[in-house]
Amino acid sequence: MIKSFACKDTEDLFNDRRVRRFQSFERQARKRLMVLNAAPSLNALMLNPGNMFHALKGKRQGQYAISINKQ
Repeated sequence: MIKSFACKDTEDLFNDRRVRRFQSFERQARKRLMVLNAAPSLNALMLNPGNMFHALKGKRQGQYAISINKQ
């Protein structure tokens, strides 16, 4: 479940508002946000290799990321 957003544009996209900077990958980003919001735990995100779920390092240790467009 998504608890908060660090980025207002991402929150707007999640709330079905159009965001110009996400135009080129809007559908994929919305899909990933729905997956994140529906996940009951981090482990659930790890189960789908398509998420490319991984822990971040350095100053962002303790945070995680998933891929939106397979890059």
